[in-house]
Amino acid sequence: MPDEQRGPRPQGAPQLMLHCWLCALGVAWLLSAASANGAPPPSPASPPTLWVIDRERATPYRLDTFRPGPAVTIPDGAMTYPEELAINRRGQMLFKGGATLWLWDGATAATVPATPDDSLNLPAPPGAFRSWLLGNDGASLFVVETFAASGRPGTNQVRVLETDLQRRSRRIVFSYVRLPCQYTDGISGYFECPEPDLWAPGGLVSEFMVLSHWYHDVTDYVPEPDSSEQDSDEEYSGEPPRDWPHGSGHELVFRRDASGDWDEGSAFESSTWMDGAARGAMLLRLEEPYFDGDTEEVGCDSVLIVTNANTATLNSSCLALTSSNYLLGRRIPRALLSPDGRYAALTSVGVPGPNATPALREAGHADSLELARLRRTLAELPATEVFATRAPGAPLLRLLHCELVGWSSDREIVVLEQGKIVAVDIVSGKRRESSITSSSAVFTRVVR
Repeated sequence: MPDEQRGPRPQGAPQLMLHCWLCALGVAWLLSAASANGAPPPSPASPPTLWVIDRERATPYRLDTFRPGPAVTIPDGAMTYPEELAINRRGQMLFKGGATLWLWDGATAATVPATPDDSLNLPAPPGAFRSWLLGNDGASLFVVETFAASGRPGTNQVRVLETDLQRRSRRIVFSYVRLPCQYTDGISGYFECPEPDLWAPGGLVSEFMVLSHWYHDVTDYVPEPDSSEQDSDEEYSGEPPRDWPHGSGHELVFRRDASGDWDEGSAFESSTWMDGAARGAMLLRLEEPYFDGDTEEVGCDSVLIVTNANTATLNSSCLALTSSNYLLGRRIPRALLSPDGRYAALTSVGVPGPNATPALREAGHADSLELARLRRTLAELPATEVFATRAPGAPLLRLLHCELVGWSSDREIVVLEQGKIVAVDIVSGKRRESSITSSSAVFTRVVR
């Protein structure tokens, strides 16, 4: 951990094959507790809500009946970047646009400065870097702030705050002073360590949240002192000072306890998280292929299930997309856990797409038979697969030509088929078809 910690640190079945048609995805899927009218939280038996984002409107649908509720008009930025729009179980919404926050409280919208109203602590300066999350309890916001530390030249203060919906500070969750650091990707040069960031599934904090931050660890490289003469060299223009210590990325999980306070939990190396359950004790991590700048490859994504006990890999095989003549691979844009954490569903898409011809490798040659085989494989994608999380193996369910939208229950997933929303039981294969259509390409996520 960083050299100085401040602020409170509390103690304590069979495989099924279904065919559906892909169309541009226009659905934001959320397990929600009410329509967008500010109703109180429902009981656990209440049906989840499907949110469809179509241009400037977000419309909720009950997933047990597929009946719509009143639509909410969203800001322009949320139409362009719907993945940045968080919606909680009360239908409240949060969108950060530049130096402002757009908030929908379930009845009215307001645009306010993206700064907390902190009367308990020394306020951060206007230029502080901030990352915001929406609470799923209908009463909270969360922010990590990074700003110049008072009395410590060259260092930054990092603190995580919990506030109410009016951005009034309730408590400091975590705080420390960070020394400057740098890192390199080995190809593009050297960079200043990124600012800390907060993550929670769908941008919503329920039982846990993850702080992504970089700092100099004891195992990180320390350059020779007084390397400042390199700073004036044109080759190093725009890069951090050469004598800054190197840093590395870390993830810190915070879990809410029974009293509502936050405990500092598990720590991981820097990762790309896709979903989480069980108070952050089970996480889905995206593993992307890495190649240096001289490697001619596309590669395949995979998804790992990370728990306190072990790590297991889902859908890592890339054999069907391996070729000595053509460049192709697979990406996984979406992976989600079932509400009880027993299953994980993910969508795979081909690179290139189903109607495109793979590019030839520099040393490859055209082969009509191999190209026909690869096109048949790519034509099956995107595909959605469901795995058991306890003992991952072959998928329990594989749906061709469709994309995952989310989980409507512990054993039912929602997919997009021929431009319509369809719910599928992962055990029996029973389908519930809706008349809900989608045509806008938007980000999808699940909130529980």
